[in-house]
Amino acid sequence: MQGARRARRLVAALSLAIAVALVGAVAFHVELAQGQLHLDEAREELAAEQEHYEKERFETAAAAAPAEILERAKALGMVEPEEVIFISTRPGTAPVESPDQDSPMSTLVDWGDVKPNLGTTQP
Repeated sequence: MQGARRARRLVAALSLAIAVALVGAVAFHVELAQGQLHLDEAREELAAEQEHYEKERFETAAAAAPAEILERAKALGMVEPEEVIFISTRPGTAPVESPDQDSPMSTLVDWGDVKPNLGTTQP
């Protein structure tokens, strides 16, 4: 009798352990499946955003194309010049003129003279 009771307890304990293990495995599988669904949704959203980005990039490139710019300029009433002249200089070879006393640049050159004359009160 003692051996049969022990055997029943052992079978019950093993059955309980197997049931707990199965429930744990099912719970793990459910979490894994939910994570996979979330990952699939994120991938779909990423693909949609990448498609939107590529579409916007194409539209920007098309709008910046020289032919498109020329067409929009003509629609605004601009005309093409009869002659195009390109001017280029090497760095440091551009002529430098000294500013007139009446030119706006003179205030930048004479900043030390101008600064003390600036008022601190607002009109």
